[in-house]
Order: sequence, then C-alpha cells, then structure tokens
Amino acid sequence: MPEPRRARRIAAILGLVALATAPALATAIPATAAPVAPAAVHRGPTDQVSFSLPALQPDFGYQKQGTILRRSIDILNDGIDSITIDSAPLTALAAPFTLKSTTLSSTTVIAPGARGSFLVEYTAPSAGTDSLQTITLTATDHDRPGTYSQSISFIGHSLSTPRAYFELINPAGSATLDLGSVKAGTSVTKTITIQVFGIDPLEFDQRNITVTTSDPAARVTVVNAVFGNGAIYRPGSSPTFDVTFTPGTAGAFSGSLRVIADVRNGDPETAPVDDVMPFVANVTPGRAWPNPPG
Repeated sequence: MPEPRRARRIAAILGLVALATAPALATAIPATAAPVAPAAVHRGPTDQVSFSLPALQPDFGYQKQGTILRRSIDILNDGIDSITIDSAPLTALAAPFTLKSTTLSSTTVIAPGARGSFLVEYTAPSAGTDSLQTITLTATDHDRPGTYSQSISFIGHSLSTPRAYFELINPAGSATLDLGSVKAGTSVTKTITIQVFGIDPLEFDQRNITVTTSDPAARVTVVNAVFGNGAIYRPGSSPTFDVTFTPGTAGAFSGSLRVIADVRNGDPETAPVDDVMPFVANVTPGRAWPNPPG
C-alpha cells in the first residue's frame, strides 16, 4: 500500500477512537465548580437583649394574716446590649402587692452586667387567701432595634398563724415556770419542752438560749439540750432541755429564759423566731455561797 494512503487510514482510525472515548473522559474529569461563599450568621435583636432575676423572686411564701413583708428584687442585664425597662407594669400591681420604689424606667439605661431593682410589699390578707398576680416586663434595646419580654409572678399565701413558731412548755403547762421553794445553796432542775408549730423546720442550738435573773448571785444553767450545738426539727417535734437553778441568797427570785431558733425554709431573708418564758422561785435561807460560782 502506498505510504500516503496508509497514513490517511491510520489518522482516520485514531480519529474514531478519540470520538468514542471523549464522553468517558468528560465524565471522569468533572469541571471545577465555582467556590461557594459561606452562609452569613445573623443574630436577631432578641439574642442581644436579655434580663433575669438572679437572686430573690417575688414569692412571699406563707405568712400570717396581717403580716407586712417587703422584698427587693434585682433585675440583671445579662444580654449584650444596653437596655431600658418600663416600670409601668409594676405600678399596676394591686393589693395585696404594692410597688414601693424602683430604679427602672423607660429612660434609665442599664448597661450589660449592671442591675436595676424594685421594692415590692406584700400585706397578707385574711387567712386562707392565695394571691397570684403576673405581669410582663419588657426590655427595649438601647443600641439597636429590638425587645425582650419576660413574665414575673407575684405570689403570697396567708395563714392564721405564723409560718414558723414554737412554744416553750414547762412541766406544769403554765405560762410561767415556777421553780418552787428552794434553799439557798441547793439546786432544782426542771425540764422544758419546745413544741414546734407552723410549716417550716427550725434549727435550735443550746448556745442560743439565754437567761436573765433578778439575783446576780444565783446560778441558772441550761443543760442536757437534746439538740446540742445545732439540730433541725420539723413542725410537730418536741425537743427538750433542762434548766438547773442554784440560788445564792434568800428572797423572791425571778428571771426569764429566751430561746432563739433559725428558720430553715430556704429563704435567706427569713428572720429567726423566739419565745420567752418567765420563771419565779422562793429562795429560803440555807448554805449561802461566799462567791457565786462562774
């Protein structure tokens, strides 16, 4: 075969092979895609604005009817932007709740991490009344458009008795502990029972029992307290302690016992409770003490 004809045939064959393999090569080597920009992350206004009540809540719990209790409530700006909070919903509170004062207003700016506050008063109504009022406070973003609202509930329950109290009971069941007739220089011991009432647990400590006397020469000591240096008792419990009286001189004698208990209901603002029992004695002549024991 002449060389030109052979060359043309070889070129034709190579052309057919190239046409047959072109789709496969196109599939095997994809085109490079254009780069895609990452989606933008947007924070909405309400992500910038937030507040919370970090400490006390406006829940006054159970209180004796007629009790007036005030509570200061902090508002913490825990968001990113500065805010203002209109106090109008607070001024709309109705009995038994009353707004006494507040630092909140539509023009007072609270910076991030800073606090506003309001002082509210609860007057416990007639026993058995459950009070609930819910308001909505709205924070307005001071730096950009946006708001955040939160509901706050004001709660109170009234009782016919204090929520936490106790009574001191002597062996005779009388209001005054009568130590009887005691010779000077001798001793008499009486057991006092603490009856726990109410709804809250109470903590008693022997170190929180104090004695006052009309005769500095007499010795009155508290011993055998079952609660020692601290124990918690629930309502219905009856812990005891003994009082030992050792007079120094003859004559009429009087004094009083005061017991203080801490209320353990989880509220750090709850004040301790106490009870006082007077006592009397008739001290007759006997072995007087030259110097009263310490």
